[in-house]
Amino acid sequence: MPVEVAPPLRELGFDVETAAEANLCGQSDTDVLRRARLTGRVVVTQDSDFGALAIRQGERCRGVILLRPGHLEPAVILDTLRRLFAELPPVEPPFLMTVTRRGELLHVRPRQLS
Repeated sequence: MPVEVAPPLRELGFDVETAAEANLCGQSDTDVLRRARLTGRVVVTQDSDFGALAIRQGERCRGVILLRPGHLEPAVILDTLRRLFAELPPVEPPFLMTVTRRGELLHVRPRQLS
């Protein structure tokens, strides 16, 4: 996730910690998920590996928000997250939420994890 997304999310009142701030750059996705779980955070990513870890390998986490398609520009990511959080469907941790953006349309698919 581009680091440029963090400051505007903080301004909106979200508790954000980037992988760089947590000294997790170059660490495994499992380490990132564990840090998020220990700090009570949800992972927001464009990397589908996090969903696979949470589902197939049962790596415990509070939640994962997967943004599709990957490699979106920071401004598009921020707009997508603002819109998602304004219309967030009810979910209880642990969850995986896939958010697909096609132009101005968002398709949100929440999934409860066990």
